[in-house]
Amino acid sequence: MENPYKRLSKINPQRENGNRQIANDVYRAMIKAKLSGAEYQLVLFIIDKSWGFNKTSDGIPFSQMQKASNLSRPGAINTIKKLEKRRILIINRITEKGRLPVNEYLFNKHYDTWIDKTGKAQFTSLEVEEFAKLVKHSLPDGKQTGKQMEQKEGQTGKLLKQKEPKLVKQGLPSKEIVSKEILISKGKGINFIKTWKDFKAMRKKIRKEMTEKAEELLLNRLNKLTNSELIQIAILNQSIINSWTNIYPLKEKQLEDNMPNLK
Repeated sequence: MENPYKRLSKINPQRENGNRQIANDVYRAMIKAKLSGAEYQLVLFIIDKSWGFNKTSDGIPFSQMQKASNLSRPGAINTIKKLEKRRILIINRITEKGRLPVNEYLFNKHYDTWIDKTGKAQFTSLEVEEFAKLVKHSLPDGKQTGKQMEQKEGQTGKLLKQKEPKLVKQGLPSKEIVSKEILISKGKGINFIKTWKDFKAMRKKIRKEMTEKAEELLLNRLNKLTNSELIQIAILNQSIINSWTNIYPLKEKQLEDNMPNLK
């Protein structure tokens, strides 16, 4: 089909001059995720800044997001929060010597963990299976991406089955994996997960290691104390510093000390 606008154009983009590769199933999941225009803008921008430079994540100033998307600063912040809540983006917020941090952003390609605006799974199991089938499809030039190809054994041409990720013996998930899954299911961010890991390490060191049920009960108690993840992290740090096996509300002075981080 002929493009009637080609003769009017002063540019001639070509794939070989640079491109961004996205797996077939992830691409279809993004199409069906019902994102807003602003959400698509920032997701594509973060993929560009990370995958486009062979990185899984990247530290990106808000000024760059605003310039690339033409969104206002409040609009960009609000959109990022929505994407983080839906588990499409993972954000690592780091404060260094009191200075404003440049947040690190990671696009979560595991679309079967995404949730919608109501907190329910974004895709049904049947939809996930349908997306997964696309991985087997060849690219237009007949080639396949690295993960789509099966490795050849020596010069014999025999195909090897892709190896399953090793967790622990007998295929059972480790305690660390189970714990992380619980935290992710409760919508916790990467900074909370790190602090929770430190809290568990402290409990283990004083020989008061928690069972999975104890972890769940303590997480529920933490959510009842406050909905702010930053205050939850401060509460956990309070217990870590004092080697407490339980968690307790912050005192008024401690809340004031943490107020700069809540802005």
